[in-house]
Amino acid sequence: MKHILTYLVTALLVASCVPPNILEVPPNLTTPITTPESSISSNQVALVIGNSQYEYRPLPNPKHDAEAMAKVLRHKGFEVILKKDLTHDGMEQAIAEFETRLATRKEVGLFYYAGHGVQINQTNYLVPINNEHIKNENDVQKGAIRLDDILQGMETANDGLNIVVLDACRDNPFKDQTFTRSLKRGLARTPVQESNLSAPAPVNGILIALATSPGKTASDGLYTQHLVEAMQTPGLTVEDVFKRVYKAVNKASNAQQSPWYNASLSGSYCFGGC
Repeated sequence: MKHILTYLVTALLVASCVPPNILEVPPNLTTPITTPESSISSNQVALVIGNSQYEYRPLPNPKHDAEAMAKVLRHKGFEVILKKDLTHDGMEQAIAEFETRLATRKEVGLFYYAGHGVQINQTNYLVPINNEHIKNENDVQKGAIRLDDILQGMETANDGLNIVVLDACRDNPFKDQTFTRSLKRGLARTPVQESNLSAPAPVNGILIALATSPGKTASDGLYTQHLVEAMQTPGLTVEDVFKRVYKAVNKASNAQQSPWYNASLSGSYCFGGC
């Protein structure tokens, strides 16, 4: 039987660069999570990357955001691969390891990235820490990681639920500041797409979420703080998580930041079980 429709959830959490005086760890994450809700599930695996130590324009928060996300995911029963401050080769190796593990799980895969991210011609790229040599569009294509490649790799490895979370700074992360014509603010919207498959699935569809409206700026850490908090609430479906985060972020920012999401779901999934 052909593979059933993959349930793809892509959360694009785009945040602006870190001001010098910002707190590195959201207040609600300072209490350690010590007891998992369940034993590590063999069918849930996550890759969590936090890039802070950039050659140009380092960011203090991503490594802490990644640690907080990894802690929550372990609490929710995920096997977590946590990586920090990766070069281009390091990111490729980590992604390959993740896809290999995901291919043996085939139920729930989650990719989380915090660090610099850019879009060129509606294509999203994740920037490794060795970014000083990136000076033009060709350098980005060769020296950064294309989001579409990660999505395709996850879909190939796993025909179950795939989740992608990006908490990416939108300021120009490249030393050559004349290289701005092709760069756009924020990450581009990832369109909802459905596969043309022959069999229905009990859980299928797509949800795409952004920390703010596509192309707009967002306060650093605000979305991630409320996302982690919502993920810890028992019994919330994925859509309920993003609805709750939307309300919380909109209120906390006095309507200056309005998270965006689009969904096509016919089943339910909850972090830690419904």
